[in-house]
Amino acid sequence: MSLAALIARYKQPPVTPATPVTSPMLPLQAAPTLAVTPVTQVTPQNAEGQREKQNPDALLADIAVMIHADPDQLRDLLSADDLDDIAQGYNSQSYMLDYFRLMRADGKLPACTTAPPGHRHSNPEHT
Repeated sequence: MSLAALIARYKQPPVTPATPVTSPMLPLQAAPTLAVTPVTQVTPQNAEGQREKQNPDALLADIAVMIHADPDQLRDLLSADDLDDIAQGYNSQSYMLDYFRLMRADGKLPACTTAPPGHRHSNPEHT
């Protein structure tokens, strides 16, 4: 079968383009106005007021109670810069709690079998 015969055999009828439907002109409506409230950008000058300075020892003691760890082990996992960041308020309690939970998940922070100083468990089997 020749190419011309194949084209003639499988040739589709031409498609008639559809006539576009025109709609009547609709009146234009004014766009609603939006009220924009300016946002104060955080700059090094005003960032100091947004951070809450905290005691690193108290923060580590609180976290140690929450995750059943020894505060000294927590301190050993931190550098002097980390402790300074905690003191300056750059690292919040929730941020540090997440950090220590990740360290425990990675096996770098063992579970403590004794209660942290100043905290007593009613049932020592839960630790």
